[in-house]
Amino acid sequence: MSSTKISIGWVFVSYFMITGGFMVAASLLGMARVDGEWVGYGVFFLGAALGGFFAGRASPGTTIIEPAIAGVVFMLVFLGLFSMVPGSRIVFSAAGRTVLVTSLSIGFVTALGGLVGAMLGERTSAPRRSSSRLRWMGLAGLISLGMLFTITLLIGVLMIRSGDMSDGTGPILLILGSSAFLGGWVTQAIAPERMCLVSGSGFMVVGVVSIGLAVAQGAPFTGSVILGGLIFGGVGTLVGAIGARVGWAISGERIQRAAATEQAGGAQIPSARVR
Repeated sequence: MSSTKISIGWVFVSYFMITGGFMVAASLLGMARVDGEWVGYGVFFLGAALGGFFAGRASPGTTIIEPAIAGVVFMLVFLGLFSMVPGSRIVFSAAGRTVLVTSLSIGFVTALGGLVGAMLGERTSAPRRSSSRLRWMGLAGLISLGMLFTITLLIGVLMIRSGDMSDGTGPILLILGSSAFLGGWVTQAIAPERMCLVSGSGFMVVGVVSIGLAVAQGAPFTGSVILGGLIFGGVGTLVGAIGARVGWAISGERIQRAAATEQAGGAQIPSARVR
């Protein structure tokens, strides 16, 4: 029986790219004031396609199945977190069949989007990955955005379960700090060479894009807004660069070896063989 090599690491990376793509797609369709019953499915498909596209282009080998699997994982994580919210059992018991059908539909659409995006990304990628700092800044922003969304959901659910919603300063700092740190770590782990500051710049990208989206929707473009965005991005970049530096200290030699054999199909992050 033939075997297919599936990189567990790239499922993990694709998940955060898809989650970041989901937020980007939701923001763009929201700005366009698009409505209709299909919009929700459109957000999941477009978000997964965007994340899968960049996962396909960023990976050293062929990465097509992993974004599709990550699309399913995205829905499973969302359902898992929802099931932890007090009162969710009532929803499942009252409309369990509807929830199941909807979840399966969204999971299928998300997996399909990840698969289509990855195929396009692989078909348009160069034989050898680019080391362009600007390109990897964009990937860092997408990964950090996905990390921010996931960690915010997780900590939010934990706060709801604990019933302690009195002080949000600590959780907010924890969310931002951990998202920046882990975003830098993950980006450096898939980069073809050492680029700690670039890998940690995800929050700078997120801050600049957020300001642009806010201005496009009519928000005032003032000096305080620019200063706030720069401070947010600058502090996040420093934290992300620390995460990337830690990641490089742990896996730098492996990244260098993988980069040396990249054209031969060497993988950068752990893989598992599925029969």
